[in-house]
Amino acid sequence: MGIFRSIFTNILSLFAQVFKIQQHWIWEVLSLLMSIVAIGLLIWGLIALFSHKEEAITNKYKRIIYNVSFYSLVGLQIGFLLFFMGFIGISILVIGLLILGLVALFSHKEETIINKYKRILYSVSFYSLVGLQIVLLLFFISRIGITIYIASSDSKLKDYTFDAQALQYELTNIFIYDQKGNPVYKVVHNSTNRDVVTLDEMPTQLQRAFVDVEDKQFYQHIGVSIEGYIRAFFYEMIRPSQKMHGGSTITQQLIKNVNGDIYNRNVLHKFQEALLSIIIESKYSKEEILEMYLNRIYLGEGVYGVGTAARQYFNKNVYDLTLVESAYLAGLPKAPSTYTEDLKAGNQRKNIVLQAMKENETITENQYQKAVQQTVVLKQAKTKQTSALDSYVDYVLKEAKEDYELSDKDLQSNGYHIYTYLDTEFQQHMYQTAQSFSYKDDRESKDKKVQVGIAAVDNDNGNIIALYGGRDFVRGYLNRSYQYYQPGSIIKPLVVYAPALETGKWNAQSAVVDEKTNFNGYSPKNAGEKYGGKITLEQAIIRSANIPAVAVFQDIGIKTGVKVLEKMNIEIQGKDKQLHLALGGMEKGVTPIQMAQSYAVFPNYGYFKPAKAIKLIKNKNGEFVQKKEQAEIKGIDVFTSETAYHMTEMLQKVITEPNGTGKNAKIGVPVAGKTGTTEEEGTNGGIRDAWFVGYTPNVTMSVHLGFDQPGKTLYLTTSGGDNPATLFARIMKESRKNTASVAFQKPQSVKEIEERTAKEAENTSLIQDSKKKLSEMKSSIASFFERFVQNIKTE
Repeated sequence: MGIFRSIFTNILSLFAQVFKIQQHWIWEVLSLLMSIVAIGLLIWGLIALFSHKEEAITNKYKRIIYNVSFYSLVGLQIGFLLFFMGFIGISILVIGLLILGLVALFSHKEETIINKYKRILYSVSFYSLVGLQIVLLLFFISRIGITIYIASSDSKLKDYTFDAQALQYELTNIFIYDQKGNPVYKVVHNSTNRDVVTLDEMPTQLQRAFVDVEDKQFYQHIGVSIEGYIRAFFYEMIRPSQKMHGGSTITQQLIKNVNGDIYNRNVLHKFQEALLSIIIESKYSKEEILEMYLNRIYLGEGVYGVGTAARQYFNKNVYDLTLVESAYLAGLPKAPSTYTEDLKAGNQRKNIVLQAMKENETITENQYQKAVQQTVVLKQAKTKQTSALDSYVDYVLKEAKEDYELSDKDLQSNGYHIYTYLDTEFQQHMYQTAQSFSYKDDRESKDKKVQVGIAAVDNDNGNIIALYGGRDFVRGYLNRSYQYYQPGSIIKPLVVYAPALETGKWNAQSAVVDEKTNFNGYSPKNAGEKYGGKITLEQAIIRSANIPAVAVFQDIGIKTGVKVLEKMNIEIQGKDKQLHLALGGMEKGVTPIQMAQSYAVFPNYGYFKPAKAIKLIKNKNGEFVQKKEQAEIKGIDVFTSETAYHMTEMLQKVITEPNGTGKNAKIGVPVAGKTGTTEEEGTNGGIRDAWFVGYTPNVTMSVHLGFDQPGKTLYLTTSGGDNPATLFARIMKESRKNTASVAFQKPQSVKEIEERTAKEAENTSLIQDSKKKLSEMKSSIASFFERFVQNIKTE
């Protein structure tokens, strides 16, 4: 196929040169001719179907007409069948209808249908085929109509503009405001983030890498992809309320890059985009379009265009890029942030690009094999200066994309003013403390540092007030405040103990057994294999004992704990729904932000509210930007106020008791919390994740420590009760929010219960006193009569 395609392409190229016509317009003419032929065959086929629905053909000439149309239609059906087979997954319905159509034709070629069931089969297949034929007929007619419409009058498309000079459009800044409304940060976008280079300066392999993976028919189509529109059409049929997917050629992507995503919302907008794409193709050569595209494409970290990307990621000029580096850059547009932050994923994407290049014969098998063996290593120099607010702003931009559906293009060009819940003073203090903290660990080296992720939320409103994304974090890099890690024991209060209190069957003084136990094949161990025998539930929490946690979890039921986590937006995988979940065994894990917002449920009397960083967004015209409906904050009562308060009482003792695992988190004011530690397999006690999550009456904060790429030779030697608890204490202790010694307030329901209990105890005491006095009185009377009788006898 590749040889024939190459020969055919060369013939077309020669024809285009002789007649001075752009090659892709020759493709268009051929496509139109094929459409006309298809229309004729479809009409002929419909005539054949209706002329021979339920009666045999006896007339000689009618039979000739029928046979010609029949076999023409069969050929067309088979052609469409083979065509749609190339789009497995989106064309199952079409393939099914085509097969039914063929069954209809062959089951009723020259004889009437008498059998009842065959007639039903024929009717279903017949009308299915007729419907499909009509749809295809309309499709090809509209295909010709669109081309004639565009060719006849460009002025009809005056509302759909494209300015090639927009390649240099003015980039705007983003202004970030804190919770008091003060401007505290400016995200600067300027032309230094775009090095415009000519197509001649770009390696051919770089050009082909983008074409092969993004739009392999780029040099043949006229701006739109029929294959892509078929995918988009069926997606719209299935999910009409969603944005259109698929069908984007390089030309269409260029339109989005310049004009934004305004043409990619539904069928109508997709049609408008297609018209504009065809006009652009008629005005600019393929080389001009590709050059504009490669200079305009977003490639992550505020980088636009391949020239800037070459300098940013490889510290070299674009013309010096290797095949492997070119393939890596070509893979970035699909998910720029993911592939620049996660090099493992980036290299996997690079290999997909190389595979596409091999399939399109851009590179040989030998080149492919050598290239896939090479790992991309970014050689960028962090020229940006780190800022105390970088971690928070990084998350704000992430939330803006997710909750407000803003694209990178939107954020770069609309001059947004984003108002947040940032507590600037707390953020500065968190940053300075975490930066200067001594992370002493035997395994740390110059190149492999212990990394940190911290998140703090305000208990009053449940929103994010400060974040720390890592030591020397720079915006655009790996932000550990929202990365996923295994939770270890910090999950116990959420999935085991609080749900247990909710049942009414368990309380702080309930007895549990802490000894080696086999739970139907699952045999967990305590840290250091130390066991306490018969202890209370409260003591199990203070010591972070594993066996009691699993026993209680088994008693309340796995489903009970899972429902609680899901209420707090913690994602649970199928494999997680086992007893090991009680100890934090999770496939995906949790983030520091998730843990901070989840633990805030305790000081908030059982009420959970998703933590957000953004209060509102305005564009440069002062207009409010709407948040998507799914992102609207909806709180929920997870626990009763009694359960939440009693959990706080027990979690305070984790810090205040001498044998508590969190005693390093003492700060001189009321504080509650929990430690968490996970082991690295095959290290004989090496620690993968170390956590401390705690809260005062005002703030809830989670701290995670660990290596970015832990393993058998790279792990922590300190637990959650060590560095994480100590760092938590240092940040919290000097914070203005925690200087006042405010106690955790008892909910009214707890006060009423305690008052009722006190009265009952008092009444019980009075009754006992009365009984005692009555008993004493009886004894006195008995003694008196005894003496009286004795005296009488004596006398």
